[in-house]
Amino acid sequence: MEPWDVITSVNDSPFAMKTLLGWVINGPLDVVNTDQVVGMFVSSNRITANQIFPSLEDQLCNHFNYDFSERTIDDENEPSKEDKQFLDIASKSSSLVNGHYVIDLPFKSKDVQMPNNRKQAEQRLIALSKRFTQDHDFHKQYVTFMDKVINEGYAIRVPEKDNGQNDGSIWYLPHHGVFHPKKMKLRVVFDCAARFKGTSLNDQLLQGPNLTNTLIGTLIRFRQEEIAIMGDIDSMFYQVRVPSHDSNFLRFL
Repeated sequence: MEPWDVITSVNDSPFAMKTLLGWVINGPLDVVNTDQVVGMFVSSNRITANQIFPSLEDQLCNHFNYDFSERTIDDENEPSKEDKQFLDIASKSSSLVNGHYVIDLPFKSKDVQMPNNRKQAEQRLIALSKRFTQDHDFHKQYVTFMDKVINEGYAIRVPEKDNGQNDGSIWYLPHHGVFHPKKMKLRVVFDCAARFKGTSLNDQLLQGPNLTNTLIGTLIRFRQEEIAIMGDIDSMFYQVRVPSHDSNFLRFL
């Protein structure tokens, strides 16, 4: 609303003011005492505003946004309150131990209490075992995956003395396997969205800010230098570990 230019009024008529959005008309209109008027009449004033065409740069941005509509190239969302809370937990709890990053689970509440969903995990495991007996290749690849998870130290056996623990800090992740449609390679999915008594692990965790690179940004950076290097990290998500006080929320059978 900051005025850029003003055309002053004459004899108590409206005045014109130019702003970032264009010209605006303000000001008083003559007030007529209707009791003194024999015949009433209505007058209409029409104002035409010319459209301000965007600059060439804005038109180019709009053109690219139509091609890459998943996110505008000038989109700079401010972090939400939950995003800031997530980043605060990550910055304060993360550490590098024996070549692996260790970070707290980003719970929304410090005093989280979870119902014991072991029965749900057992039922899912029974259904999974039936598929093992019917599909031997599925069973073989599943065993190979679980052996790797244990042998690489991504998961450890729960001590016998802690099996009966039920203090609200226990959660079991049901799991199942899906095949890659082209590679026919099994991927075991730990279901953090599985709900039990109205809640799930995902419900209790902060999602965190979206750090995914935009497609147009990736394509532009790919052309910055003569040689582009692309890499992959084996079992990347399992390489990041959680401290012992959070590990019981990631139990599985």
